[in-house]
Amino acid sequence: MRNRTTFILAIAFLVSAATAQAQHTGGNDYAAGGSSVMWHASPGALFLNPAELARIRQSEFHLSTDRLSDLYSLSATHFEPFVGTFALGVANYGSTEGFSLGYARRIDSEYIAGGSLNILSKISGSLSYSFGISMHLPDDIPESGYHAGFSAINIGPNFPHYHGSLNAGAAYWIAPGDLRAQAAWQKNSVGHAMILGAEVRVVSSLWLQTGTRALKSLTGGFSVRTSYLHAQLGAGKQGIVFSLTLPIGEQATALRDKHYQLGMSALSKQDFRDARERFLISSEYDEASANARTMAQQASATLDSLVVRYLRQGKTFEARNNFLKAIRRYRRVVQLQPDNNEAHASLARIGPKRELLVRQLIAAGDSLKTRRDLNSARQTYTRALDIDPDNSSIVERLSELEASERGTIRQILSRAKTFADKNQLDEAQQEYERVQSLDPGNAAARSGLAAVRSKRIAAEIEQGKALSNEGRFFDALLLFSDILARDENNGEVAVQLQIVRDTLQSEADNYYKIGLQNYVREEYKAAMEYWDKVLLIDPTHRGALEYRKRADEKLKALERLR
Repeated sequence: MRNRTTFILAIAFLVSAATAQAQHTGGNDYAAGGSSVMWHASPGALFLNPAELARIRQSEFHLSTDRLSDLYSLSATHFEPFVGTFALGVANYGSTEGFSLGYARRIDSEYIAGGSLNILSKISGSLSYSFGISMHLPDDIPESGYHAGFSAINIGPNFPHYHGSLNAGAAYWIAPGDLRAQAAWQKNSVGHAMILGAEVRVVSSLWLQTGTRALKSLTGGFSVRTSYLHAQLGAGKQGIVFSLTLPIGEQATALRDKHYQLGMSALSKQDFRDARERFLISSEYDEASANARTMAQQASATLDSLVVRYLRQGKTFEARNNFLKAIRRYRRVVQLQPDNNEAHASLARIGPKRELLVRQLIAAGDSLKTRRDLNSARQTYTRALDIDPDNSSIVERLSELEASERGTIRQILSRAKTFADKNQLDEAQQEYERVQSLDPGNAAARSGLAAVRSKRIAAEIEQGKALSNEGRFFDALLLFSDILARDENNGEVAVQLQIVRDTLQSEADNYYKIGLQNYVREEYKAAMEYWDKVLLIDPTHRGALEYRKRADEKLKALERLR
């Protein structure tokens, strides 16, 4: 926006100064004899061949003067990626000024075309138009190969007396990037003439130009070109022309690099659509940017692959009546390719199917709610809401169901407590678990289940004590070991377990000896069973640990031999 404003203000500010005789295209073209109809990447091309404006990929301001004292012309350009180059200019035609509005763009990799509308400020009915076309057949770099161009300038009833002309020419880079020879033919109200010209690079930023018109007049000059300034000086029989071209805003190279980096950033985020657009914009600022075009192609290929995959997944989900996931896949395709007809058609097709399924699920949920199967009803409503997240009637049903469940939960908790108080632990546990199925985070149900588990353990401890009192110490040992495995921090069980182990210590030695006898008879499985009893009584018994390990290894060896 800032570039456009500067572009317009620059012309408006200086337009009143354009009052001298006309050498509108600039010192560079003047030094080459006016032969640059086919290669003239300057805002001054507006007055020679509007097509050449398409070679300008940034906003620029240009002025052309006679010995720095009188202005021949002012012009400025603004480049818009994927649209083209716009130009605005004013030129001096003796007693009046001519205003021009031009536009040019690239047709394909070889051709560019452009045109302009022109009007004289002091002559009634002086509207005219200009148009042009150029062809470029480069070799390895942009400044190489052959060029040709044609233009018709100021075609209109009142313009022939004011530099209306037909121009045609061709050029060839003898030394790519360094030396170009060109020839042109021009016809205007005065007559026609052949023009020869040449341009050569002396050092990196210094160029020399020379030209001759019909081999009768000779012109020459030089230009200094940097990224921030293009100064041109031409001299000939008609006088001395000095021109200046300045960039407005960011330069094309900076914009090229900026969008390339933005493309790489989007690529790292797997935003392939934005990456492709950024790389394409980068290549718009520099037609020779092979890296940007390659990256754009890669991003486009990945984008196409994702579109194919999401469409395939969408169809699979649709076939399974998983409309929510299907819609998400189709919408993702639309995000990646807004003009994808298949995705739009699929979204339109899936709508009625989704509505029918949602209605069926709501009806099923209502039926389950009537039968007081609240958990199943909630699950059914939730599934319907997943398919149609914006359906307010489902939200209302879930709210009503939640209120109903709260009342039901209070009733179930009351029954569970009654069962627990009567020591009917199985029934109490069942009721508390039912509450948890309705409300997984219910603290009262969690506390009630913990109380039930404590009562079960207390009952089992009493059972173990009774077994000990009856002299069934090994059964008590098994029971206390099982309880401690489930409640390892229970101190009372740990004490009872140690009492039983101390009582059975003499039995441990007996079991150990019986295990040895079985081991000698190569009855390894029986031996291991006795040593397991030893280890229940004394988990640190070194002999049982060692011999059990040996018996286990021998059993495994025998199994491998089978």
